[in-house]
Amino acid sequence: MQHLKYKVRIFDILIDPWLTNPLSPVRPEEVKPDYIVVTHDHNDHLGEAIEISKRTGAPIISVYELANYINEKGGKSIGMNIGGPAVLKTIYMYTLRKLFIDLHMALLREQ
Repeated sequence: MQHLKYKVRIFDILIDPWLTNPLSPVRPEEVKPDYIVVTHDHNDHLGEAIEISKRTGAPIISVYELANYINEKGGKSIGMNIGGPAVLKTIYMYTLRKLFIDLHMALLREQ
């Protein structure tokens, strides 16, 4: 899995933000995401997610156990169970086996 940043409609989603990586084209202080997705807790995936969350207020979306760790370290998080969804305004996010995130975009009806 690559370390990616996507612009999805009105959301700026940062995925696995290891931005102090020498090959990263941006530095942690340059990003201001709406959401951060961390697929698992290896250093090259968790990266600077907690620092970015603290600075910007962006919640980190991850599996439940990692979300608890993020909260303990002062970050803001949204915990998910494997196979369960997180609904973020206009997108559904599901965790899959092996703890990778699959993004399913779906427009929600305005109620």
